Amino acid sequence: MKRQRLAVLYLLIAATLTACGTAVPPAPASTAPAPRLGFDSAELDRAIRPQDDLWGFVNGKWLASKEIPADWSSYGTFQIIAEKTETQLRALIEDAAKKPSTAGREAQKIGALYASFMDEARIEAVGVRPLDPDLAAINALQTHAQVIAWFGTALAAGVQVPLQLYVDADATDPTRNLAYFWQDGLGLPDRDYYL
Repeated sequence: MKRQRLAVLYLLIAATLTACGTAVPPAPASTAPAPRLGFDSAELDRAIRPQDDLWGFVNGKWLASKEIPADWSSYGTFQIIAEKTETQLRALIEDAAKKPSTAGREAQKIGALYASFMDEARIEAVGVRPLDPDLAAINALQTHAQVIAWFGTALAAGVQVPLQLYVDADATDPTRNLAYFWQDGLGLPDRDYYL
């Protein structure tokens, strides 16, 4: 019974998408063609009757034509979109890194950051020396008050510390706020992950 209700729901969704989602707005003049929007009924597997196997009717062509890449546990439209977006972003960033003088201010910063990240020879030569002032400041901490002051400085700089703080409504009395503390900064579950 539950499977039949799901099949009816899928059929209603497919019918709604077919009826509403095929219209593509006209492309603006003198620009690239508008992307295809909505549901494409050509993707349906017409060799399968929807009342017999709605899943196969909707997904049959996709399953027959696509292969899950070896490095993915599943694969679908969202992964494909993410990969295309990542490729486009990489091209933009690499272009900003190659032509920093012609790019805008923000693009110059992004390009410089990317170029510095990709300069492995410099990274290896510099090592952890850029962290020396921060590590010296941590080594100089002597009192609880100094540790708490350093936590505040680190948090303002976006560095995780072992103790986090946030303010939120009291769970038992929403008319007042409370400060909440929790342990943070250790992302791995147990000691085996570190070793």
